[in-house]
Amino acid sequence: MTVVAVDFAASLSACVVLRDGEVVDQFDSVQSVHEFLDRVVGYASVSSVLAVEDLPHNLKFAGLVKQTCRLQGELMYRLRQSGLLDRLLFVPPACWQRYHPGVWRQDKAGAHRRAVELGYQAPDLLDLHASDIPAHGAERSKYRERLKKAMTDYDDAFLIAWWAEDVFREQGTYDVPSTQRVA
Repeated sequence: MTVVAVDFAASLSACVVLRDGEVVDQFDSVQSVHEFLDRVVGYASVSSVLAVEDLPHNLKFAGLVKQTCRLQGELMYRLRQSGLLDRLLFVPPACWQRYHPGVWRQDKAGAHRRAVELGYQAPDLLDLHASDIPAHGAERSKYRERLKKAMTDYDDAFLIAWWAEDVFREQGTYDVPSTQRVA
């Protein structure tokens, strides 16, 4: 069973692909959003489910949501064009976060701790993209913060995929209360 999980974020997004508990691939949108979406759709074609974190209600940062909504819409469009829209499952944050001890209503450190407990380590994007980081000034700080945030998105995507695998193993379906399909 292959599960693809995506954590769409305001600036960068991450995807983790699990097959029976093992990370098969992981990638982000640092270099190109279009290439990122292409890879997600490619994996969707060979996966059991594409679990995407849904947007929570009452977001405090409504201005940041627009990019995320556009990316979700673009992904849905590409999946529909490829005949794969039935693989898409929206998972509310509370659904997967409550499943993992110490994650619900905690900061990013809670998700990181849980991912490490399960044997996962997000890629070090500061090292991978060191040559892209500006040498000095405010731009350097901004870029580094974006990369650090994307690293936490990897933790979230891993935990979403882990949740999906466990739910399927326990209940025989990914479609549990509070998740939603489009098609």
